[in-house]
Amino acid sequence: MIENSSLIVVGAIYNFAFAIFHLGFWKLFKWENDLKQLFFANRAIIQIFNVLGIFYFICMGIICLSFGQDLLNTKLGHAVLLMNSVFWLIRFILQFVYLRRNHWILHLLTFVFFCGFILFLIPII
Repeated sequence: MIENSSLIVVGAIYNFAFAIFHLGFWKLFKWENDLKQLFFANRAIIQIFNVLGIFYFICMGIICLSFGQDLLNTKLGHAVLLMNSVFWLIRFILQFVYLRRNHWILHLLTFVFFCGFILFLIPII
């Protein structure tokens, strides 16, 4: 079985991968054109939340790499891992609420979000 400290490193990579994925949203989803159709505030909100998501993923990745032992051995560390686990659980649930389509990519992402939930939960149980 994988050691908890290795799971923390995998968690860092997982978060960095999502930061990179979100950096590609402008091009991947053709936001330059598609977002022009939205009301000014909605267009801004979508992009602001994406940038904040990128920041969050980078911060969590850095925390995992820099404070792995603290995450595993302190109450605060467990709280951070639990918070991150719940983040991915909520993201998993929202997949069913907002992306109710039968497409293999959406199914793959749903599985990946569930993996994030488990990945950050295992070291604290």
